[in-house]
Amino acid sequence: MATFDFFYNAAMAEKGGFGIWYEYLAKSRIFKRFSSLKNVLIFGLPEKYSLGLDTLFFAENSKLSVLDSREKPLGDYKKFAEKFKRNIKTANVQFLGEFKSKKKYDLVISTEVIQNDFSLISTIKSLGKTIIIFVPNKKCYAHPRISGLNSMSIKELAELGKKNGLKVIDKGYIDCPPWPAGACLPKSEDLNKELKDPLYIKIVKSILTKLVPLLVKFELYYPSPLKELNSHMIYCIFENE
Repeated sequence: MATFDFFYNAAMAEKGGFGIWYEYLAKSRIFKRFSSLKNVLIFGLPEKYSLGLDTLFFAENSKLSVLDSREKPLGDYKKFAEKFKRNIKTANVQFLGEFKSKKKYDLVISTEVIQNDFSLISTIKSLGKTIIIFVPNKKCYAHPRISGLNSMSIKELAELGKKNGLKVIDKGYIDCPPWPAGACLPKSEDLNKELKDPLYIKIVKSILTKLVPLLVKFELYYPSPLKELNSHMIYCIFENE
């Protein structure tokens, strides 16, 4: 099992720790289904906790464009793209809802954006043929309260898409780690730097590095009530009818 893969390197480069790596691996199951698409747009970077560097996955075989209204996160994302030798295009716009494109992208991905402004769904629809939206899970027992992020239920997100003429082709819960919401796992530094952690922390990190990919796979088999109550995110995949 390859544990030191791109998603690990991305999570650790931005010092997101094992929790962000878990999230990236969970979302990668969806991303890999659409890896053949050639023009991909990231519609807004995540609101909190990470830069969403997992989406750099698409820059390897696709033309990747990244859109955000915040200058600093967008600049940081671009710096990491250069570090991983991934070519991207970025656009800093004051209002995401005003972004227009002469062409439709093959795929539009939005993470932690739509829950703050439902009207953005019409803009996203105008931009993409296939659309993947991730938002914080409203039914999670603790994550919305701890994070302070707005959240939605799967039903709310699916109905929002349907009202705007989008067809739901998949939906579900994702990012369901077995540790409690808000748990702070040890963070690693950049892989190119020497680690100076105490021995016990190094041991914990070594175990987690081997264990996390297995835990992500088990997530698929958790009973629905557990996924509903513990998943940090929900997602819907839409086709633009």
